[in-house]
Amino acid sequence: MIQATMIHATVIHATSPVPPESEKHLITFTTRRHRVTSSERHMIEIDGKSRKSIYEQVVRGIKEQILSGIIAPESRLPSVRELSKELTVNPNTVQKAFRHLESQGYIYSVSGVGSFAHSPLDIQPDEGMIAQVTAQIRDDIRELRMIIPDRHRFESIITSLLSEVRESHSDESSAIESRHAVQTHTNTSKDSQ
Repeated sequence: MIQATMIHATVIHATSPVPPESEKHLITFTTRRHRVTSSERHMIEIDGKSRKSIYEQVVRGIKEQILSGIIAPESRLPSVRELSKELTVNPNTVQKAFRHLESQGYIYSVSGVGSFAHSPLDIQPDEGMIAQVTAQIRDDIRELRMIIPDRHRFESIITSLLSEVRESHSDESSAIESRHAVQTHTNTSKDSQ
């Protein structure tokens, strides 16, 4: 039997004036056993001026929360209706985002119960998505090279970006593995009782 922790989301609009086409929503998740502290809060940014569609922005926000451990493995996500209301977006947009996340293995649905987060360690990479993102990065690097004619400055920027990505990936991987170990220990303790 699946043991899931119900989560609820509350939206708090940014306190500074924000143009309506670029709203930032602060989602505070609360579980039945644990209130998320302010340091654990995470932003889902909906930017009306972005080249990315709103649905892509919702997908990215949820992915980031799952991968960073803010949404714990096996936690129930807010319903489509709840999340669309909180983000002030069309429910069809959230439904499309959920379908996309499910097809990529980030979440799974239980009929009549809701959608739940998979463990980041269980998510299999989507080879098509990897190829698409790699092509986009290649195009962006070529564009950056055209903007920066000085080869040494260009290479310095690329090297710096790679270092940042390696460092953040290392930190995220360690955090995910630690959370997974704690989750596994907790589940093992519950099963033995």
